[in-house]
Amino acid sequence: MRTLILSISGLFLLTPMACGGGSGLGSPKAAAETLVAAMTSGDGDKAVSVLPPQEALEAYFDCGGEGGVIERIAKRRERMRKEAAGMKAEKVEMSVGAFDLEGSETKTYKIGEEFKGCKLKQDLEVHTAKLTLRVKEGDAAPKDDGETWTFLKLGDSWFFTK
Repeated sequence: MRTLILSISGLFLLTPMACGGGSGLGSPKAAAETLVAAMTSGDGDKAVSVLPPQEALEAYFDCGGEGGVIERIAKRRERMRKEAAGMKAEKVEMSVGAFDLEGSETKTYKIGEEFKGCKLKQDLEVHTAKLTLRVKEGDAAPKDDGETWTFLKLGDSWFFTK
């Protein structure tokens, strides 16, 4: 189960699932909380909705064929759905503790710049959040894990990526 949790925290920029469009949220923290609640409840579709939708990714990134951000997020989608089901079955509970701890930052990348192997078609805001993730596995005592997650602002919405 520890591997599952680690794969969730290492997941993004560029690990979750395929198909479907995300709804995004008003802040990186709201995206993190929605993702954690969805994973804990086993709702893979809701978890995937926090990932950027394919259409938005294509509007922001030119990855020149195979690889890059778009492909990695597509692969993440299916993996995320399965992991959500596994977490519920194994009675793993998670919650977001402290958010935007020291070292968190928002950076704006400009059109034409490279980002994760792709050229940007539009300006892009990227928020890197240092946070505490509280994890409880079955009857074990909860543990706090320090995490670094990445969020993209596409249009007016924030999406989880890694």
